[in-house]
Amino acid sequence: MLTGILAQVSREALQGEGLDAVLQAIVDCLLRRLPVALASIILLDDEAAFFVHEVWAGKLDLDQPAGAPGSEPWPVSKGAAGRCARTGQAQLLTDVDDDPDYVPGHDSVRAEYLMPIRHHGRLLGVLNLESTESDFSSPRRARCSMRSPPRSAAPSILRAWLTSWARPTAGWSSCR
Repeated sequence: MLTGILAQVSREALQGEGLDAVLQAIVDCLLRRLPVALASIILLDDEAAFFVHEVWAGKLDLDQPAGAPGSEPWPVSKGAAGRCARTGQAQLLTDVDDDPDYVPGHDSVRAEYLMPIRHHGRLLGVLNLESTESDFSSPRRARCSMRSPPRSAAPSILRAWLTSWARPTAGWSSCR
């Protein structure tokens, strides 16, 4: 299953014109292929201090709490996604209510998996997968099955970012 997902993500991402199209193809593919309610990619600024751009796909409409992505640049000092960016480690939240850093985006979300997206050691952002189920299955299986997609998608993201994306100057931007 993982090989098929990686191949499809790579194919679809390479067909995108510009950053948003590449990112949208990746999250759309992940949403179709994985048992998740929402998939998003949240990109960091050059200093890796703030999340400044998000593209997502999903079956849920996201709420926009004050200070959350969508309302302003989100500092990596906030939330489980911020913890993922700060530590550079994947975060598996099998019950979001038990995580003190979790910032709710939708009341139906029960579990979340976050992974850093790197390219040649550079942290580009975080892949966010959210589920309305209380668990993604076993923590080991979730970690193993999702270890590679951000690495395989990173070259496409970086290429699109470098060739056709002007960074937002008015703060946060979001694309669905």
